[in-house]
Amino acid sequence: MSVMKTNANKYIKKIIFVCMLTFIISILLVPVWMLYQRRQIEITADSIVTVYKIPDEKRNILLYVNNGYYNDENLYFVSREGIESRF
Repeated sequence: MSVMKTNANKYIKKIIFVCMLTFIISILLVPVWMLYQRRQIEITADSIVTVYKIPDEKRNILLYVNNGYYNDENLYFVSREGIESRF
């Protein structure tokens, strides 16, 4: 009977460890996923995209995206390296 309790305790500890490890990994991956999503511009077939050239600026542009279906408007400051910021 004692051996069965010891084995059960080992399995319970392993299950708890795996659950905690999964939780910690998911907590660490959420900010990475959010940063990845932030770097993407949502453009659909209904979107109206307007590109504005900034005077005296050779590397950066302003990108205005109006997603008509979602009624969502965003202004992006875009460089050659990617999206710098979203307004």
